[in-house]
Amino acid sequence: MRCSNFEKNIFLFKEASEAQQDALRLHLKNCKSCERLFQQTMQMERLVKEVASQKITSANTAKLTSRIMERIPLQSSPGWLDHALDLLQNTFIKTALATISTILLVTFSVEFFNDTPPAKYQNSITSGFAILNSTLFKEETVRQRSKRKFFAECISPFKSQQYLIDCAKSKLK
Repeated sequence: MRCSNFEKNIFLFKEASEAQQDALRLHLKNCKSCERLFQQTMQMERLVKEVASQKITSANTAKLTSRIMERIPLQSSPGWLDHALDLLQNTFIKTALATISTILLVTFSVEFFNDTPPAKYQNSITSGFAILNSTLFKEETVRQRSKRKFFAECISPFKSQQYLIDCAKSKLK
């Protein structure tokens, strides 16, 4: 037989049947290259077993253990926030919340820009206070917007703090 037929049995010598082992032994007596391969395989197997049996200890096992443990994510039970986030992943819930938000936004916008007070306040004493408060609120909002526009060109994330101060001073002069 040729050597290629015995190479598989050389690597699987311990798993081979008795008949296959006997045939391999007979071949090894006559073939020096296969015997050399067999000896190398057995030596490699002994070395692997020897290395596997050695207990390797790190010089700083406590530090190694703590580093490994820090990288392991903590397994905790989900809290109310996790449940709320899971609930918000539902498409129906997202659509419902978006619809409600839109309705509220439109309602408050209409009420904000409506100059006439509601009908129930038109004939009472508090109607004047409601109109006054509404007017003051609008004026304050307009004043804040104009103030923001006034300093808008001074504010930039790419400019230094000193530039902002100098720009504000120049605007106020």
